[in-house]
Amino acid sequence: MNAPEKFLRYIFSLLLKKPEEVTLTSEETDKEIHFKVNVAKQDLGALIGRRGRTITAIRALLQVAAGRSNKHATLLVQEEESQLHSESQDSEEEAPR
Repeated sequence: MNAPEKFLRYIFSLLLKKPEEVTLTSEETDKEIHFKVNVAKQDLGALIGRRGRTITAIRALLQVAAGRSNKHATLLVQEEESQLHSESQDSEEEAPR
């Protein structure tokens, strides 16, 4: 586990109500690290924050952590796919035909 990933996991453990449901994946090249994080629907607002301020701050600090290894880091936030999939099926079932 690299320093930027440790940083993200630490922040998620402090910020989110269900940090155990966080799925963090990464793809690393020589100069870049791309992170994708899936969070529970109820944690999405806490992670993004008002007007995106929280996620913007996390991304800025992530850049500092990655910069120590001379890398550029990106963070993509997603809702848990299982919840999105079940919600889209529910809405399709409720729609009149």
